[in-house]
Amino acid sequence: MSQPRKRRKFKCPQCGSVSVVPIEYGMPDEDLIKQAMAGEVLLGGCCIEDGQPTRGCTECDWDNNAYDRPTPPVQGRAHGRLGRG
Repeated sequence: MSQPRKRRKFKCPQCGSVSVVPIEYGMPDEDLIKQAMAGEVLLGGCCIEDGQPTRGCTECDWDNNAYDRPTPPVQGRAHGRLGRG
């Protein structure tokens, strides 16, 4: 039998924590909710779109979209970024 693969640890560039986990999108099932409650994944919401972050920090709310690429303008807003919230 093969050994389970260890998940690679990512260090958060904002707070230095190693609590960076995958962000899962779509309607979560019971197992995914349990993983989120255990801090193994972050739930990104039900809407799945191109360019969404794939990893996030459970300690400081950083995600890999925050610095990797600019947020596209939103209708009625020519400049700036949208904050998380």
